[in-house]
Amino acid sequence: MSKAHDDFADAFTRLLNEAGINDALLIATSVFVNLALTLAEQNGYDGSSEINIDGGFNRDITIHASKATGRDGGAA
Repeated sequence: MSKAHDDFADAFTRLLNEAGINDALLIATSVFVNLALTLAEQNGYDGSSEINIDGGFNRDITIHASKATGRDGGAA
């Protein structure tokens, strides 16, 4: 594996240890969703729509369309 991969894995382990699993999961999920949206949009998919990822024999993943937000940042 590359040094960048090893550095990332080490940094994520530190994040888990220092911030806890809740924050680590929030960050990992945000990164995953942004990567998936970027890849989908690069392939001509409308990123404002729901995205379904076929997990094969494992679980499928659905990234729902963005929530409409009110002025306070909460769901409308």
